[in-house]
Amino acid sequence: MYTYPYKRYKNIETNVISMNAPGQVISRSDRQQAERFTLGLRETNLRLHTTELFSAVIREHVQGWSIDTRPEGSPLFARVEVPLPVDHLVSYARELVLLLCDHVSEKFHNINGLVSDPAESPKSISALTNLTLSGSGAAVAEFSRRQGLPLEILAFFAVYLVRPIRQAAADLAADQGRFKDWPYGYCPVCGLWSRMGQIDAKEGGMQLWCIGCDHGWRFPRLRCPFCMEKDQIKLGYLQVDSSDKFRAYSCDSCRRYLKTIVVPENTMVDLDAEYLASSAVDITAAFEGYIQDFVGYAAFDMQDNPASQAYRQRAMM
Repeated sequence: MYTYPYKRYKNIETNVISMNAPGQVISRSDRQQAERFTLGLRETNLRLHTTELFSAVIREHVQGWSIDTRPEGSPLFARVEVPLPVDHLVSYARELVLLLCDHVSEKFHNINGLVSDPAESPKSISALTNLTLSGSGAAVAEFSRRQGLPLEILAFFAVYLVRPIRQAAADLAADQGRFKDWPYGYCPVCGLWSRMGQIDAKEGGMQLWCIGCDHGWRFPRLRCPFCMEKDQIKLGYLQVDSSDKFRAYSCDSCRRYLKTIVVPENTMVDLDAEYLASSAVDITAAFEGYIQDFVGYAAFDMQDNPASQAYRQRAMM
């Protein structure tokens, strides 16, 4: 059996986790903040009935979509517009900004102007919602430029802004038995690259996770989800600490990495909280020259371009 090369970097350990106990990459305060954010998000959805509202809208307008014939790599919403309750979106957006400011970063105060103008906010939030659902990174980048907002902050905000909509579509697809054997590293619902992996400590199987809709699917552990490399010499993983449950599975062909958590069998994990709180893993990967695609961007803006065709062809090899 092939064993991934174990790479440990003491300078990273010293700089990142010197204040933590051995094997604990995430500080207690970081974990608490991440958990408060995800808890606050769930409570906001319940209080505003966001999940129920969007589920009803999606089930009414998506039921007739031909999901099976949708081009692979194309986000579910790329070619279809769904009428969404704009006033509700704005209310949800305001609550989301508060949660992000309180528990993720004060930098999200930059978004306040986008959600606080009674005259302009409905148009701005509606436009951002549609651009994000379409999966076009270029369109979101242009929107951030026009609004004078940092792209990294805006894109992250937009991912969670449309999460209830995408999640409703993912739930509908699951109810219909869709995407059971999805062979790619990007989400079948959103078209976004997987943002995190989860490994069963007993069985060793890998499950990919999409930050866009909270959808998960199984994927071969000894394969790069981003370029489909399966030469084991080019695959490995990085750890901040040898006893930690987090890893950055890396690929030397495309220089990308997948942040991954190893969990005991049948353990429920809040992947949003784990993803947000484990920035030390990202620092380790970046230090070694590995990258992640920008959060919220679809794998392929155009499903029929040569890159997406080549990717799907490699997936079948």
